[in-house]
Amino acid sequence: MADDERSAKWDNLKFVLIFLVVLGHLLYPFRNESESVKGLYFFIYLFHMPLFIFISGLFSKTIIRKKQWRRVFSYLALYLFIRTLDAAGTWMYRGKLKLNFLKTNGPDWYALAIFMFLILTICLKDCRPAVVMTVAILAGLAAGYIDGLGTLFSAMRACVFYPFFLAGYYADRRQLEKWNRPWMGLPAAILLILLAVFFIARGAGYFDFIHILKAKKAYDELNISGFEGLLYRAQQYIAASLIGILVIIAIPAGKNIFSKIGANTLPVFALHYFLIRIFLSASGKSIVLALFPQTYIIFLLACCMFIILLCNSRPFNALTLDSFDIRSRMQQSLIRE
Repeated sequence: MADDERSAKWDNLKFVLIFLVVLGHLLYPFRNESESVKGLYFFIYLFHMPLFIFISGLFSKTIIRKKQWRRVFSYLALYLFIRTLDAAGTWMYRGKLKLNFLKTNGPDWYALAIFMFLILTICLKDCRPAVVMTVAILAGLAAGYIDGLGTLFSAMRACVFYPFFLAGYYADRRQLEKWNRPWMGLPAAILLILLAVFFIARGAGYFDFIHILKAKKAYDELNISGFEGLLYRAQQYIAASLIGILVIIAIPAGKNIFSKIGANTLPVFALHYFLIRIFLSASGKSIVLALFPQTYIIFLLACCMFIILLCNSRPFNALTLDSFDIRSRMQQSLIRE
């Protein structure tokens, strides 16, 4: 398999994941309109961010091993940029201007978490992987018992999702690419479709556990006591890992029309939430439900693709890529690592 094909697989996967990120944020305001929306929303949050973080770890090996601090701090700059945009979007949506860099709210948490993951992994890179991973998993399981972490500096999410970053960092990309076999990909895709159908049809019953998946609240805040929290978090880890494996297997390795978008997810990640806030501030939800009362989910899927294409346009690329030299360096990593 050629190097460009191997890179295309991960670009294809990144496209799928960024599509789910945007779709998840679009679906949230509509979550109470339908049981199917709740089920789909829950299914997306079962795996999309753990897998995105896994991919981030997979392609951070050079940053960590060579201690490339400029690239590390570019994620902090990205966090500040998105946090500022989010404050502007909140002002437009709710009429309140709150510029608080201590608490994360939207997708900004991911940039801050990656910044912390990189620093921590650089400090721990010479330690035994089994020990580091064990401690990270235990910390993720126990984080829910600590009141006050919540959204403060993304601490709760950082503890919960760090094992996925480590898994990516320790993983061998070449071994993962050996899963690109038709006899594996088709069954994996079928299983994913069946899972999606199941959650769309029945997943609303699990929606009460969405805060477990988002990892923004302590167990006490969710009225979970004793060892229940550990069990729920362990189930989250297992489900996210298994579904993530299925997605990696199912994603095609060859280049296609979505590969180019997947190679350039930074503008989408940085700007989509702000665009959604503008959409909501203009009574977007009411308009959509009035125009498409029965087919609004199809409209949201189309809207999701429109936002992605808009963010990939030249003006939006210039706004983000000229400021944050992450995407081009990530592309180099796709070939080197």
